[in-house]
Amino acid sequence: MANGSVSSIVKALFDIGLAPQVKLSAINWLGPSTYAPVVVGTPPALATGGDVITAAAFGLKTIETLEGGVTWDGNYLVVPTRRNATTWVLTWIVIATGLQAGAITLNTSTVRLSAIGL
Repeated sequence: MANGSVSSIVKALFDIGLAPQVKLSAINWLGPSTYAPVVVGTPPALATGGDVITAAAFGLKTIETLEGGVTWDGNYLVVPTRRNATTWVLTWIVIATGLQAGAITLNTSTVRLSAIGL
């Protein structure tokens, strides 16, 4: 998981009184028709490219943690990176090479994503 185990996150949310509002949501995410590799920006600029996903895709207002995984066809590892509370960027890694996917079509691959948020 991107930011810790589910149990430690839920415990922390209980500790600050937010647990009753916390939701777990899982979706099947189809790769983009046009993927642009993630390019890290020089601060304060954000990284560009990647596959952008928002909390709304999960029926949430914010995402505290997002778990990626391997696509159903076994070709890609999808790694989420937090941009802000509502937006994350998915980096698609080619499992056979360990390198980020190039500027290609990924809409034939699906990954199961799980998010915890409000």
